[in-house]
Amino acid sequence: MKYMINEIEIIINNKVLEDLNKLFEFCQRFETGGILLGKFSRKKKIIEVDEIHEIKATNSSCVTYRRNVDMAQKIIDKRWKETNGLLNYVGEWHTHPKMTALPSQADIFSLIDIISKTETILPGTIMIIVGNNGELTITVGNRETIQSYLFANIK
Repeated sequence: MKYMINEIEIIINNKVLEDLNKLFEFCQRFETGGILLGKFSRKKKIIEVDEIHEIKATNSSCVTYRRNVDMAQKIIDKRWKETNGLLNYVGEWHTHPKMTALPSQADIFSLIDIISKTETILPGTIMIIVGNNGELTITVGNRETIQSYLFANIK
């Protein structure tokens, strides 16, 4: 699937969407999440999401998810090495099992923090949230703006 969000072409592999839905269905009590890996071109303003990786939380509830930073970095390093630098970190994903897929204030603050660390590398940073009622939000941010698009009935 292709989307134009925040002047960046976002391409999401269909398997990524399938995997997100499976993980959402499996984890209905607590939020879960992880990292998005893919390819990007800063010059062409394209990000392609090819893989998701679930990262066990250091803190999780029905409305909170904090991923293990060290575990995430190990996966990023491993996949980068295995693909000779083709796949790299492009963003985050998590679930909202008890509410809409819209980003919370905490989600936006988290994205702003991540953007400050990735802005010189990525054309934008992606956050995908899977919520109840088959909703999915794709949020793309850079130093200037953050834009979110809510999609319904993604199943």
